[in-house]
Amino acid sequence: SGSSGCVMNPVAVSRFLDVGNSVKSDKMNEGYQWFYPRFLGSFRSTPIRLLEIGYRRGHSARLWRRYLPKATLSFMDKRYPPGGSGAVVEGIKFHLKDQTIYQDNLDVCREDGPFDLVVDDGAHTMVAIRTSMTALLSCVKPGGFYIVEDLHTAYGDQVPGQKYFGGGLHSSNSVMNIFKDLIDVVNRKRFNSSFTVVPGDELGHYFIANGVYDSAVDAKLKRDGYLEIPFKNYYSFTS
Repeated sequence: SGSSGCVMNPVAVSRFLDVGNSVKSDKMNEGYQWFYPRFLGSFRSTPIRLLEIGYRRGHSARLWRRYLPKATLSFMDKRYPPGGSGAVVEGIKFHLKDQTIYQDNLDVCREDGPFDLVVDDGAHTMVAIRTSMTALLSCVKPGGFYIVEDLHTAYGDQVPGQKYFGGGLHSSNSVMNIFKDLIDVVNRKRFNSSFTVVPGDELGHYFIANGVYDSAVDAKLKRDGYLEIPFKNYYSFTS
């Protein structure tokens, strides 16, 4: 094994930033212009299927519509945006569903999946993140990505004045425990090939990347034995 750095293409970052700012996406406020271009470049000219959890005012919908022009875009949220169903961005499939309800997630998967990319930017509570990931991870195509944004919420009780999302440092309820356990899934052939954490990581769906960045995690699935675990600041260790 060794280490390797991922050189970020400044043109790709600038392009994502320009599109994001033009539609007033809050993903730019969180610095995701450094995150998404790292692996979405190959998707820009491909007819992928994307699901994002959380719609709000539709800024992300406009971002993905412009940045991934050939993609089929689905969104799920338990509320319509201001203005009702008629305010949903044209060409977007909107599901009035609650991510904290397991069956609601399965219904979206059954209707629009499987997906190349799932982005959880929804309620950010530990229950919501855990429920969607448990239901939808197996709805990600091999080679696709399951992304959870804003994971600083897992430490909400450690920040004075910040909303509590049900987690906390070393809390048994924190979804960070899932991501830590998935590192064991990556290495399960070393100790127990049947070890599993959530549906979708069973044999045949190998976690080959469990990327840990500031406030986001991505998990890439593929049907081979290659392992890559990139860490914050875009350095990776491979074997």
